[in-house]
Amino acid sequence: MKYDKELLKKWCRGEIIDEYFRYGYGLFGNDIFDEKYNEIVKKHEIKLEEHINYCKQLANKYDDDLIYYTLASLYNRYRPQKSVDCLFKCSVRYYALKAIKRNRNNDKAWFLLAECYRWLSKIGKEKDKDLKFVVKDVINKQANQEDANISYLDINYELDKFHKERIKLIERALYCLKKAIEINSCSYYKKLLKDYLFERNEEYKPASSPRNMKL
Repeated sequence: MKYDKELLKKWCRGEIIDEYFRYGYGLFGNDIFDEKYNEIVKKHEIKLEEHINYCKQLANKYDDDLIYYTLASLYNRYRPQKSVDCLFKCSVRYYALKAIKRNRNNDKAWFLLAECYRWLSKIGKEKDKDLKFVVKDVINKQANQEDANISYLDINYELDKFHKERIKLIERALYCLKKAIEINSCSYYKKLLKDYLFERNEEYKPASSPRNMKL
């Protein structure tokens, strides 16, 4: 069973529709759009499943990091609401790790794994059912005015189980992103590194200091 590597590379690339599903429901989830939105979601997921099934057949025959990375990329395009697997990025992490095990110089797989851990640092992991990500009202307490671009998290916290887990996961995300940068020092990765470091540093602030995160 031969396969077209260029086709898989094309499937790995993000499309406009992926951005729609990443942000679309928040923007277009009103009643007037729900029927159309759900129709597009169904078509999108059918296409994803077809591509995933095809790649799984290839994976049964070829031990190739491109195939594994393609699977990780495709699974990452499901909406988090679809299933527990999608919410916690289980399949995404599984195939990204397989791609890295096959080829440790696959910077895209390292980057995708970093994004998974960054996501988990916000919502917790499967085993941590008690972890919650609570966003307070959008209020700039220092200036005593609203800032629509910033979401302020609860400022009265200690380094409890939740925050220690967040730190562990964001540190893991940093490790993976730095690995990607070692392989490919593109400006996009470097820009994201600043965001990751900011998020990590916010978690290390003392309990008496407010911390904020741009979501």
